[in-house]
This record gives sequence, C-alpha cells and structure tokens, in this order.
Amino acid sequence: MDERMDDEIDLRDIIRVLWENRFLVVGIFLIAVVAAGAVSIMMPSVYRASCLVALGNFGDPVYTTQSDASEILTSDAFVLDLLSRLNLSLSPGELAEFKDRIRIEPVKGSDRLLSISMETTDPEEGKRILREMVSLFEDRSNQSYTEQRGLLLEQLSATNQLLDSVEESINQTHQAMKEIEGATGVSSLEKSMLLSYKLDYLQNAESQRLGLMDRYMNLHKQLILMKSLEIVEAPAVPLQPVKPRRMLIVGVAGMLGLMLGVFAAFLRVALRREEQRT
Repeated sequence: MDERMDDEIDLRDIIRVLWENRFLVVGIFLIAVVAAGAVSIMMPSVYRASCLVALGNFGDPVYTTQSDASEILTSDAFVLDLLSRLNLSLSPGELAEFKDRIRIEPVKGSDRLLSISMETTDPEEGKRILREMVSLFEDRSNQSYTEQRGLLLEQLSATNQLLDSVEESINQTHQAMKEIEGATGVSSLEKSMLLSYKLDYLQNAESQRLGLMDRYMNLHKQLILMKSLEIVEAPAVPLQPVKPRRMLIVGVAGMLGLMLGVFAAFLRVALRREEQRT
C-alpha cells in the first residue's frame, strides 16, 4: 500500500515539475525545431537521376556481365572520356567526388539489368551526365557487338562453304558409284572393291555433313538470339529530392529538444533545492 502511494506521489511530483517548467520545456523544444528547420532549409536539395539498361548477350564478358560493366562505368579512363564529352575539367579531388556520386547497381533477379544513378544538386545536369554516360557505354558496347557479330557471320559463312563442298563431294560419290555399277569390262570383284571404298568414303562424308549441319544450326541460333545493349529506362529529370529529409531532421530535432527540455526542467528544480539547502 505504501509503495503504491509512493508511486502516485512520485508521478504527481514529475507532473508538477513539468507543469511548473512548461515554458522552459516548450521553449527548448521550439528552439530545436526551428533551428533544425532552418538548417534543413539552408541545406541544398540533392536529386538522384537514374536509368536502367539491359546488357547485351553477345559473348564479350566485358560488356555483357554486370560486374565487369560496373567496373568499366566507374573506371578512371571511362570517366575521363565522359568528362571530355561533357567538356568538363575536374581536379583529382573533384574527379573522386564526381565518381562517388555515381551508383552502379545490378538489379536483383536479373543477370542483364543494370541500374545507373547519380546524385546532383542540379536535376538537369544529372540527366545530361547520365545520358552521355549511357551513350558512351552504348557506343563501346555496340562496337564490340558488331565485332562479335562479324566473327559469327564469318564462321557461319565458312561453315556453309564447307557444307556445300561436302554436299558436292557426296553427290559426286553417288554419281561415281552409279558409274561403277554400270561399267562393263570390269570384274565383279573389282566392282565390289571400288564400291566398298566409295561407300566408306560416303559414310565419312555423311558424318561430316551432319556435324557441319549441327554447327551451322548452332551458329545460326546464336546469331538470332544475339542482343546488343538496350536502354530500358532512359535518363529523366528527377522531380523530388532524395536529400535532405527535412521532415525527418525536424522530427528527430524535436524529440531531442523535448528530451533536453525535460532534463533541463528537472535540473533546474534540483539546483533550486540545492540552493535552498545551502
């Protein structure tokens, strides 16, 4: 019973202290909120421009894998070429800060999709930089795609020529076998030996033709399925800033201000009691 009464008294004391010092608590709270709001307003708005690309699948690992493509897009050589396109000249420190604002992230669940984004205080600038970045990477990727496609077409043409040559050889062998069968003045033993030789050759030629046909079909399939880099979502001007999160800053500052006000109220009461005692 006594403990319950003590708890009620303590709670009443707390409420009394807060009520007597309500202006102090509210004042500190308002100062914290206003100060945080003013600071957050003074902070520049940061926007994030982004785009989405689908890498090609033409066999060049440099431009068709997410990890290697990310390394290229953030490499010093690539960024310097990009700055040259943009007619920008940056110091080493500014170059490092420029690269830090670029984010290259693979899209989960996909082995081709790549998200490219950049944080900037100027939305138009972010769009322009991303557009040039994607364009530069697309040019290099397409160059490699054209080379790989050319090699594939050469292999396809060479395989087709070999296939035509084997087909012609098979037709000539069939014709020769007919001539042997219809030849006169040749013994049946000689005919049998010649036909056996031609038959062996024909079997090897047929086996070679099947192998070439499989190779031709595989190359043709690769050519059909081969894809170059594709821009899924083009860079656009971001409408809403991502930084600073002003409401969050003000909210946290308000909570801290309220806690500091309560602490100041009890500290004030404690100091008064100490003065009264002394």
